[in-house]
Amino acid sequence: MKKSLARKLTACILTVAMLAGLASMPASASAPEKEYMNLAYIYGGNVENYDYSVVTHVNYSFGLIYNKEYTYAGNAKESWNTVDVNPELEHTVYVSEKAAADMDRINELKEEQNPDLKMLLSVGGWDARGFTDAAATAESRAKFAQSCKEMIDRFDLAGIDLDWEYPVNAGWGEIAGKPEDKQNFTLLLKEIRSVIGDDKLLTIAGGANDNFALAWTEFQEVYEILDFINVMTYDFHHETCYFGYGLYASQDWPTRDAVSEYNVDRVIHNYLNNGCPPEKLNIGYTTGAVNLPNALRDEASRWPILNAALRASGFSSDRTIDTNARVDKYLDGKTVEATVDDETYRVTFKKEWDARAALHTVVATIADDPDTKLFVMSYIDADGLDARANYIKRYNLGGSFFWQYGGDTNCVLTSHMAEVLGTKYDPVSKVVKSIDAIDTDNLTLEDADAVAAIRADYEALTDEQKAQITNLDKLTAAEAVLAELAKGEEPVKPADPDNSGTKSPDTGDNMPIVLPIAMIGAAIVSLLIKRRLCR
Repeated sequence: MKKSLARKLTACILTVAMLAGLASMPASASAPEKEYMNLAYIYGGNVENYDYSVVTHVNYSFGLIYNKEYTYAGNAKESWNTVDVNPELEHTVYVSEKAAADMDRINELKEEQNPDLKMLLSVGGWDARGFTDAAATAESRAKFAQSCKEMIDRFDLAGIDLDWEYPVNAGWGEIAGKPEDKQNFTLLLKEIRSVIGDDKLLTIAGGANDNFALAWTEFQEVYEILDFINVMTYDFHHETCYFGYGLYASQDWPTRDAVSEYNVDRVIHNYLNNGCPPEKLNIGYTTGAVNLPNALRDEASRWPILNAALRASGFSSDRTIDTNARVDKYLDGKTVEATVDDETYRVTFKKEWDARAALHTVVATIADDPDTKLFVMSYIDADGLDARANYIKRYNLGGSFFWQYGGDTNCVLTSHMAEVLGTKYDPVSKVVKSIDAIDTDNLTLEDADAVAAIRADYEALTDEQKAQITNLDKLTAAEAVLAELAKGEEPVKPADPDNSGTKSPDTGDNMPIVLPIAMIGAAIVSLLIKRRLCR
């Protein structure tokens, strides 16, 4: 009987304590808003043309590897980065004069447009040689890693991105490779991490093929070393899949050969199912180019007609507007006459939306066979980006990236993705969020530099922007606390440092909520005791 009473009393007391604790929590307490990545690969082009305020990261492409792979590659095709090198430079990273000038200029533009922008050098690329030898021995790995560090220091980079396509697989014979690449890739990443440190980013471009996580890499070790992975969820249209980067498998245009069925969801879940944390995954798409699938080109009797009609429409030659605008202007609802082998055909184009692939398509009919609808192309626009942003948020992924900035006419796609993911650089929002993040109650002198940086960001604002900062009192209060700590004095607790309207416990504002709950709990405990004593 006594044990039963004790249990009831204990339960009541714990309940009262929990309710009182909940009631005393600040009303403004909430989880911080997730910050997504919107990463751009830059490959050539004029770096002056890009808007750096709408991206969080830039991967400049490419750094290459001094190598002698071409001397023994055998059946591997000649690569575009075969150079004669002396032994001292072999296995190290180099960049062209243009790449060096571009990165210097991006650093200048970054200060003007987006001081928070993180620039990485992407090393490798499709058909890029030198990886298998650079990763092969402890000595070669050390040389490669040290050269990565030198690139970071030279161009004030946020980190290094490796685009080895692919360990073991060797680009399906385009470059050299060997089975030991699987283990050597891990060792190479570990060496780079040890040399550049944890404060610099180390990332990779990850393959869409299932085997990237299953066979070509020690994936569970690899993702632990990396900050994030840019998963190349595109270029699926080279076999019998109609869509270059469908979000899910299309029902209207199913892949002809099941083994060729790839889509964003399948690829991402292969990474997730093999243990990678979702926040380390960015999904990719390509800009500018439309996807004309091999499945279409295999239509030997129809492809020449459709190709001629596309050219006759004017669609292929106009690069002054983005893809969706070109489709609307030249193709959707338009009938074009195309001549092939002295015979003229009337081709009618129509724009459609594939809900599963989450991409716009262009289909066509030819007058001599109006009942047969032919797939022409797929492409991404704002609607497709919205679907991918929702997917990113649904699975708590890191964000998105795209290949490449030069293909995004007038920065239409990049700007839209920045809008839906909230990645556009806003100096006012940055200051407000930074001030909100200050834990005034637990400041130490180690926080002085961070608080000073927030003050510097505030002072850099225009008068109009400063007027939008509604929580400045919290920054001022934090500075006062730090000043007292520097004097060795006990800081005076600010009354309302965050301007949230939630008062400190000693003001008594929480008492009307806490006391009634505590009183009710005490009454319940008292009643239980009386009932037990009266029995």
